[in-house]
Amino acid sequence: MENDQEKKSGGEKTIPKTPETPKTIAPVEISYKVDEQEININSEDINQLFADIKKYNDQFSPGAMITRSIFSIFEPRTKLGGDKTQETPEEHLDEETKDQQVVAFFVISKHKKLLEKLGLSLKPVAEGATIFVVGDDREAKQVQMMIDVVNKDHFLAFLNELTPEQVESAGLKQNLEKIISTLSQQIVGHYDLVAPEQEAMELFAGMEKIIAEYKRLKINGPALDELEKYLQHGKNGSLREYVAIKQKGLLSPPGESFGPADWQKDSTPAKLEQSWNEAISVLKNTKENPQAIRLYEELSEHLKMCVEMAIKSLESLKYWDAATIDKLRTILETAQQKINELAM
Repeated sequence: MENDQEKKSGGEKTIPKTPETPKTIAPVEISYKVDEQEININSEDINQLFADIKKYNDQFSPGAMITRSIFSIFEPRTKLGGDKTQETPEEHLDEETKDQQVVAFFVISKHKKLLEKLGLSLKPVAEGATIFVVGDDREAKQVQMMIDVVNKDHFLAFLNELTPEQVESAGLKQNLEKIISTLSQQIVGHYDLVAPEQEAMELFAGMEKIIAEYKRLKINGPALDELEKYLQHGKNGSLREYVAIKQKGLLSPPGESFGPADWQKDSTPAKLEQSWNEAISVLKNTKENPQAIRLYEELSEHLKMCVEMAIKSLESLKYWDAATIDKLRTILETAQQKINELAM
C-alpha cells in the first residue's frame, strides 16, 4: 500500500500537515504619564474597541444594508405591541438612519474613557457609496466609523510606552495599523485642507513623531507609507495638490483601480470628457503651485503615457460602434493636446 502511495506521488511520501496552533494573545497593562496624570490601559480594552468598530462597519456595509433593504420589501416589520405592518421605503430609510446614529452613540459611549486616554475620537462618516434612493432627494449611504487624533500628546505617550514585542504578543499590531489606515482615509476624503479643523491640525502637528513611533514598533506597510507621503507633501507645500490627485486616482497604474489609461473602456463620451477635463484641471492647478513642481512633472508624464495608451486601446473596444469610437478618439486627442500645451 505504501509503495502504491509512493508511485502516485512520484516516489515521495506525503507527510500530513500539522494544523497551525492559534496565536495566543497575551494581554498587557500599559501605563504612562501625560502632564503628571497617570494613565493605565489594558490591551484587551483596545482590542475590544476595534472589534466593536468592525462590527459597526460590517453592520452598515453596502452588502448588509442592501440585504436589509430587500428584506424590508417582503417581510413585515413588527411594531411595538406586536402588530405587524409592511414597511414603506421612507420608513425603512428612517429606520436605517436612526439605527446608524443609535448604534454609533452606544459604541462611542461604551469606549469614551478609553478613547480619551488614547487621545482619539470616533465619529460615523457617510462614505461615497449610495446604497439606495427614496424619492427624488433622499438616499441611504454607507456609513463607516472613523478615527481622529484629538490629543497628539496622549496618543504619542501611549505609543512611546509600547514595545515591538508587546504589539505582537498583545494582538495590537493589526489594530494600530487600522488607526493610520483610517487617518489616511480622513486626509483624502474628509479633512478640509484649506481651513483645517482641530482634528486635522492635531494630526499634522504630531504626524512626524507618530510615524517615527510606528517605525520603532516595526509596524510598517502601505498605510504608513501613504501617511509618510502626506507628511512630505505637507512639508513641501504640495499637500492639497497631492490629495486632489489621490482623490481622482490620477496616478493609478494602467490596469489598476480604473485610472486614466482605462477610463475609455467603460465610459460614455460625455463621462470620458468630464474625467479628462477634471484631470487636466488638477494638472493645471498643480503646475500653478511652485512648491508642487516635481509633483506636476510626475503627473504630467503619467497622464501623457495614459492618454497615449488610451488612444491605442480604442481599436480593441469592439463593444463600441464606429461613431462612439470617433467621439472617444476626439476627446482623448484633445486631452493629449492640452497636456502637451501645459508642458510648454
